[in-house]
Amino acid sequence: MTSKHVLMVAAVMLSCSGVCSAQTLRPASYWKCPTGKPGPVKQMGFNARVEARYSLTQDGPALPSWGSRDDHQGGDGYNTRRLRASYGHQFGEDLLAYAHVRRDWGMDEFEIRDAYLTYSGWDFANLTAGQMKAPFSRDHLTSHIKNPLAERSLISTILAPKRDVGLLLHKADCTDTFGWYAGIYGGDGTNKTNTHGTYLTVLRAEYLATPELNVALDWAHNNSPLNTPYQKLLKKNDGAYGLQTLYDAEAVDEDAWGLDLSFAHGGTRAWAGYTRSNIEGGGRSVAADGWYVKAGHHLPWRGETNTLELVAGYEEFDPNTDVADRLDARWLTIGFNYHVAKSNCQWRLQYVVRDEKQDDVSNNTLILDYEHTFR
Repeated sequence: MTSKHVLMVAAVMLSCSGVCSAQTLRPASYWKCPTGKPGPVKQMGFNARVEARYSLTQDGPALPSWGSRDDHQGGDGYNTRRLRASYGHQFGEDLLAYAHVRRDWGMDEFEIRDAYLTYSGWDFANLTAGQMKAPFSRDHLTSHIKNPLAERSLISTILAPKRDVGLLLHKADCTDTFGWYAGIYGGDGTNKTNTHGTYLTVLRAEYLATPELNVALDWAHNNSPLNTPYQKLLKKNDGAYGLQTLYDAEAVDEDAWGLDLSFAHGGTRAWAGYTRSNIEGGGRSVAADGWYVKAGHHLPWRGETNTLELVAGYEEFDPNTDVADRLDARWLTIGFNYHVAKSNCQWRLQYVVRDEKQDDVSNNTLILDYEHTFR
């Protein structure tokens, strides 16, 4: 961590005087709730975000890695977890330009996260073109600072498609009962050029059953993918399941489908989700799946009702349903979030109990996290 990172974190902490942004049932990052005509979403102008974290993980033998930066492979201890900046500009009523860069822990230079244009001049749908989040999984689509827990679920970080370059048609204004997304992407991830002529297709449908309950169904197909989170999981764990040679030969297809629900009422919010993925190639088929549930409830604190939040979550993840091994995860998280009143910053203190189905090791984690968005 550089001295510049230390100074930025210190300055942001000193500037903090108070509640993170309100809950939203529609998670995707392409719209805002309009007062009139549906328009593209992002807040205009400059935004920045910094996240500082200290984590302490038990030092068990032969620790597995799920790609979390809170394990020993990923930087246990103190790190500037996120350092982000974004800029959005709306041209008239129908065109939005948005760019988002990061220089997170362990990175030597800034990297482009999002760079897209959204056109909203049609009645039937909006069109977004560029590099963006693929519309799959509420847990993935929702900004980290609005997530109840300090970490997203394993199914959203490993099985769900991530950011990619492509085209997306979408119609999901915050007040619509039904919303839908249909995207086609290169399938190779961020800042990659598709050189092999295959694609990632993603569909998402949402139903706003009530103003407090949103239900969504996702589907994705990635033909001969490269650099997917599941492939990276295999590499981090000595090429588990013998699929690496098939990935290297671009002879694997990944399919995934998922279901997620979100609920918000007063000071209570709750999310749940399930994802199943099938990895096929070379005459082999491996299925991976998992589910999560997480919730937060605001407690009275010093006369405030929206600052101190009790949070808890439980998840299960199985990267190969035919095999019981140390990558079969069962994680329980409990802790508190403190949303500093009238500002865009929060503290998190959470404890993660990690249990492996086979060859269980001591790898529970204590997390102290500070995150601030400023504009």
